Amino acid sequence: MFNEDFYPTPPEVIDRMLDPLYDKETADYIRSRYLPYRKILEPSAGKGDIVKHLIEKYRVHKTNIYCIELETDLRYILGGLGVKIIDSDFLTYNEGYLFDLIIMNPPFSNGTDHLLKAWEVLYKGDIVCLLNAQTILNPYSANRTVLMNLIESYGRYEIVGPVFHNSERPTDVEVAIVWLHKEMPSKDYFENLMYEPEYDELETNFDGNFLATNDVISAIVAQFNAATKVLAERHKLTKKYQYLVKDVVRLGEGELDDVTRSSDTLNKLVDDLKRDFWKYVFEKTQLGRKTTSSFQKTFFEFQENHSTMAFNVKNIMNVLEQFYFNLDEILINSIVDIFDKCTSYHAKNKIHSEGWVTNKFYKVPDKIIIPNGVEYMKKPKLWTLNSRAQEFYRDLDKVMCYLTGINYEDITKLEDVVKHRTLFLNDNRKNPSLYLEKIRSDFFEVRFFMKNTIHITFLDSLALENFNRVAAHNKKWIGDGS
Repeated sequence: MFNEDFYPTPPEVIDRMLDPLYDKETADYIRSRYLPYRKILEPSAGKGDIVKHLIEKYRVHKTNIYCIELETDLRYILGGLGVKIIDSDFLTYNEGYLFDLIIMNPPFSNGTDHLLKAWEVLYKGDIVCLLNAQTILNPYSANRTVLMNLIESYGRYEIVGPVFHNSERPTDVEVAIVWLHKEMPSKDYFENLMYEPEYDELETNFDGNFLATNDVISAIVAQFNAATKVLAERHKLTKKYQYLVKDVVRLGEGELDDVTRSSDTLNKLVDDLKRDFWKYVFEKTQLGRKTTSSFQKTFFEFQENHSTMAFNVKNIMNVLEQFYFNLDEILINSIVDIFDKCTSYHAKNKIHSEGWVTNKFYKVPDKIIIPNGVEYMKKPKLWTLNSRAQEFYRDLDKVMCYLTGINYEDITKLEDVVKHRTLFLNDNRKNPSLYLEKIRSDFFEVRFFMKNTIHITFLDSLALENFNRVAAHNKKWIGDGS
């Protein structure tokens, strides 16, 4: 089912790997050493055998476990465990998370490169790794020689024999366990920060195509990588500062966090930054400009569930392409969603306390009445527009643009017309009857009422007819939509 290097780790082997690192008798439960509180990376996570064992036996909380896995099918399985999947290829991983422990069963065919990468990724803490024993016993290559030097300087190994002989996927390969421990580097903390090149302001204008060009995406990724570097450097400088002044300056309790809690802080900052960059990409592509609020919430829910996935060109393009190829279905679902909102305030509705005969449950008539479309306060005679109403107006315009083929950026928007009208009425409160005047956007005629309702009349009868037809067809009320 999976690749030839896929060998799930047996529970007894995991216990043997972790035994030197797990002191369940520790009296003070120092957080950076006590296993359940460590930030743990599993960079060749497979279907999660190590992950599940950490959670079930060692009481490690799933939010403290980060995974990388190359195989798509295996990543889906890992996703069901509720752990953070931060990338697909460990050898190209390049993000700013801090880990206290890396536990790994990398491919036997390429274990050396994976273990050297783990040493590069780890800032401070422990690595425990399974390897083909020949990697240790026959160090014929330059990389194997480097690895042996690392082991001699920072750890040890043990040949444990064919421990996969009776496992889920048997093999008689002789296996070694390697344990490495890395202390915080003692280099000059200002070395990188002082000579970091200045980043020019990036050109982030997107053209009219649905997807941004690869060059622009690459520029945004470079911007993200630069920002995460600064976060990491700031973290190091903060720890350096705390160490230097700990006997001189009275620091608050929160400033004396141990390494693990410090990892929490940096990892959260990286996650928050990544979330902001995903939102930026969404807003700068036509995913943001064409789709309605309902889809946008779906997208951001998707992004939230995959928030730890690496922010790189490959992942961004894959996400954008996935939604691009489903664009028509997405937009049609948006039409149905807006249709339901437009028809929900009919006279006999059972959802809302208000309803109007003007509104119909089975179609959108040429005029609809929307409650709380504007809000009027008698004292001090002020008109306001709430965020939910603005969202509905944007969605309505986007649906009409899709049906008519007109660019959303080129229209006089309903939201803007209503917003400007509220400002105009507030500036002319001495003439209270002005609210009775009708106003127009490209697609709609609008009238305010002091009962906090707004009456919206469709100006394009053909677009309205198509709106009803598409919605009815996709709600299975009519046949082929003709």
